[in-house]
Amino acid sequence: MSPRKKAEEPSTRTAATSSQARCSRKVSSTGRQVEKVNGHSPAGKLKIFWAVFNDSFEPVALFAFADYAKAVKKAAYLSATLQVPHFVQKVKRFVED
Repeated sequence: MSPRKKAEEPSTRTAATSSQARCSRKVSSTGRQVEKVNGHSPAGKLKIFWAVFNDSFEPVALFAFADYAKAVKKAAYLSATLQVPHFVQKVKRFVED
């Protein structure tokens, strides 16, 4: 190898590592790539839930994704008893592993 190539090798390695440092993705302790959300790394998994909202868009109750029928029943019960419209909508939340 010529001395010129030896001098170029460290600079190419530094460029590769600096481009990795600028990436918004980080590798977690389990080896999975984790993307930052609003500057913070998520603490768990992103899961979908059914939420019951009132007419001012405040969440009243939260149900697992599999419990859609329970969420609809709760919304109908609250709408009938409180005489305020309630509705069901999907929401995404981070859940600890």
